[in-house]
Amino acid sequence: MANPAHVAKAKSGEKDLRGLDLSEADLSDLDLRKITLELSNWSSRVSNLVEANLQRSNLASANLQNAIFHRADFQNSILENADLTGARLSGAKLQNANLLRATLRDADLMDANLEGANFQDADLTGAKLQGAKLKGTKFHGAILQDAMISLEYPAFNRLNKITANAPKELSKEIEKAKSTLIHHWLQERGIIGMPNFSML
Repeated sequence: MANPAHVAKAKSGEKDLRGLDLSEADLSDLDLRKITLELSNWSSRVSNLVEANLQRSNLASANLQNAIFHRADFQNSILENADLTGARLSGAKLQNANLLRATLRDADLMDANLEGANFQDADLTGAKLQGAKLKGTKFHGAILQDAMISLEYPAFNRLNKITANAPKELSKEIEKAKSTLIHHWLQERGIIGMPNFSML
């Protein structure tokens, strides 16, 4: 249970919230721009930060496991080494956020805007990324084993259209071409592990 004094401090507009226990706190719709939350605990049960404004916040090394961040705004925030295991970030705005070495195992990032975000060396094992905007997203060294990704790759989409009505006897060659394109997509982004792709 969140410490009531800590919750009051978070709601007061205070910018330095380091070390606070905000687990189970409902801070939805709160404007927390430019706050510092290093090493804070938001995870004991579930913290609700639906549509919270966390732009340019410092959340480095924060424990954010299982927190609810649907449609929250993390643009230009620092989430380096943060633990977002099981966090719900569907529809969140993470443009240009720094998630270097962050843990996002089984996190829900469906329909999130991840354009320009840095996931270098992050662990996204089992993460849900269907519908996420990935233009300019940096995944070098990231682990995406069993992650679910919608592949937005023009060459792949063209191949799908061209081969849609191809004869069955060409199916092995088509699958080989698709596999080559997926491998190239992964290599371009420095991704470790094989995600499960759904095609747009």
